[in-house]
Amino acid sequence: MKETPNKRRLREERFVAEYLKDLNATEAMRRCGFLGRRPDVAASKLLARPTVTALVQARSSALLQRADATAERIIQETAAIAYSDPRHYFDQHGNLIPVRQLSDHAAAAVSDLEFENVVVGAGKQARIMPCLKKLKRWNKNEGLKLLAQIRGLTQPDRPAPVSVFNIQINL
Repeated sequence: MKETPNKRRLREERFVAEYLKDLNATEAMRRCGFLGRRPDVAASKLLARPTVTALVQARSSALLQRADATAERIIQETAAIAYSDPRHYFDQHGNLIPVRQLSDHAAAAVSDLEFENVVVGAGKQARIMPCLKKLKRWNKNEGLKLLAQIRGLTQPDRPAPVSVFNIQINL
């Protein structure tokens, strides 16, 4: 029995929706209920269809637009990581700046924050306050490599012409 155009379109739309969840075509086929022995081959054939390619392009463009994932924004975020400076996390007395007071660029370079609970005060006045224990930044060297690739200074298989160390601040 031949598949109707409407049924085929619905099947393609479902596959694209599943595919855009994780960009894994084989798993998308499985989630769509594919029962054959080679979901990878079936997925590859499906992705080769012009209608599916166009649908993936349209839906992914819409997702990127909603996420404000413009080339300019991606480069700005990468630059914030690449040019991050550990001095931006401390005041002039060497005290850690509260997280909410970090500049946008300094905050963009933070990959993880770990807190521990500290008891402040005594007796009935005692209360538990979160205290920043560790501030970890994204890998600065990777950010520099990405920017160098974007500018055409390096290629993915050729090392970047810089040597930078990643810093982790433990408090």
